[in-house]
Amino acid sequence: MRYDMNPGRPPFAEGGDLFTITRCPTCPNAVIDTARAEELMRRVMLEHDFNARLKKRIHTNRPLHHQLLHLAVAGCPNSCSQPQIKDFAVQGQTVPEAVDGCILCGSCAEACPERAVVLVEPRPDGAVAADASPGVSAVAEDCPGGAAAGDACPGSEARKDAAPGGAIAPDHVGPSTGREKSLNCGLPGEHAAGRDQVHIDREKCLNCGQCARACPAGALTAVRTGYRVLAGGRLGRHPALAREVLPMATEEELAGLLGAAVDLFLTAGHPGERFGALLDRVGMARLVDSSNRCSR
Repeated sequence: MRYDMNPGRPPFAEGGDLFTITRCPTCPNAVIDTARAEELMRRVMLEHDFNARLKKRIHTNRPLHHQLLHLAVAGCPNSCSQPQIKDFAVQGQTVPEAVDGCILCGSCAEACPERAVVLVEPRPDGAVAADASPGVSAVAEDCPGGAAAGDACPGSEARKDAAPGGAIAPDHVGPSTGREKSLNCGLPGEHAAGRDQVHIDREKCLNCGQCARACPAGALTAVRTGYRVLAGGRLGRHPALAREVLPMATEEELAGLLGAAVDLFLTAGHPGERFGALLDRVGMARLVDSSNRCSR
């Protein structure tokens, strides 16, 4: 697998940038345009005159690894560009949400590596069966419209896309109240089928978008896409993983945070001090506060 690190401009050498940007290559799992994100970050670095300002501080044409600022762009939570060990990095995020049209095929649950997607699926005997398939549970009760479990709802003729078997789905997201509704239902109001057939556990979900890509019915869609911003990662003598600065940033917020990070690194950092060590010393809140002031 190939990674682009400042193509055409060698780091660690005279004439090269005093920062590196590692980004994932073109990948079908990417939920953001990694090349666009890299270009945005490079533009911010140059607008803040990072190379000239850092060169005055380190007094050498051949800086060492720890004297530079290391950035990364990851297209998705797989994080192939290792954003967790970079000074400043972004990770692509896309937030899935259920909409109408679920056919209870289970493709989304099977595609989720975190088992964060749960569906409600019928069983002929009307019993509840956990783990009917990965991430899928089964619930069936009497249809509020009068049909017993396993039978078609009286309103099903009104639904051209009714699923077979009298499938039952909960009328809310969360623990069952025992009051269920029929997937086949063609009756109006709360008795009709809807997006509540799909439950996404937000504590488990990493916003990779694989469930939405796997759905053949278009019943899962991305409602927000952006950048998870991380800062302070490093290896070396005192390794530490990067910490989350913002869970979902826009391009404008990303540019503001990176600009604030550059200024903080160059004005408050000691020569040779890693950005993560600087954040340990002054606190992550100072980075966020600096970014907020710049955006006003």
